[in-house]
Amino acid sequence: MVWERRVIGNNSLPNAIHALRVALEDDGKQQKIIKTIPKKGYLLESSYCRCIETESLNENENIAEISHEGISTDSNIYNEEESPSGAISVEPSSASINPESGYYQEAAQPNEFRPAKKRSWLAYAVLMLVAVLVSGAIGYKYLSLNNKTLAATQQENNVYSNIRLYQIVQDGDTSTSKDSLYTKLKGTFYQLNQRLKTKNTYMDVYYKVSDQVLNYTFSVETTCANQQLAMTIYHWRTDTRQLNNLIFRETVRKINEIPACQSQ
Repeated sequence: MVWERRVIGNNSLPNAIHALRVALEDDGKQQKIIKTIPKKGYLLESSYCRCIETESLNENENIAEISHEGISTDSNIYNEEESPSGAISVEPSSASINPESGYYQEAAQPNEFRPAKKRSWLAYAVLMLVAVLVSGAIGYKYLSLNNKTLAATQQENNVYSNIRLYQIVQDGDTSTSKDSLYTKLKGTFYQLNQRLKTKNTYMDVYYKVSDQVLNYTFSVETTCANQQLAMTIYHWRTDTRQLNNLIFRETVRKINEIPACQSQ
């Protein structure tokens, strides 16, 4: 027999079918014995098939080892003098036989699991370097800000008798604002200075300006009491009139809260 005691792998099944057709002279266009079913397998005509019972093989009998990668179609490798067994052995993991339809059906190949690609050590090194650089930049900026001390610089000295103005700046900051706070509030400061003189009260003003934020703190005091107020004013450059009204109103309120000193 053509396939006596041979294991037919999935990759070599078409070659084995071709060899069988040649042996049965069924290799023409009119395939009567073995028919090809597209995308399914092969169909054996039942009229040409019969079951042959085989004798049990001797356990000590040497069986030729056939590679699972396939079987050659060369007729020289087939031993026709072996036991006349007509059984065909098919590798279970490669193909299966449907008893109802009578044709071979190729079994689905298991999915090949590819190991996940390992990240390159170079990528980790780059990430670590970026993390170190970012941390270093943040730390340097933090230390630089902490090392800079703030200083109060008196502005418009001797302009008002009862008001002293101080601008808060960092050491080494020589930049000046063209749109200074004094330019916007000099009229309000003049009115407040007149009120302070009538009540024998003095006021110190400390301010720190930025593009959008004004930190404004003032302290009014007499010989027996004092009042303080700290304000953070956002978008202070937008409306000068509203800024003057706010400063004047809050300053007058604190002046009025100071109790009159009792005469000795």
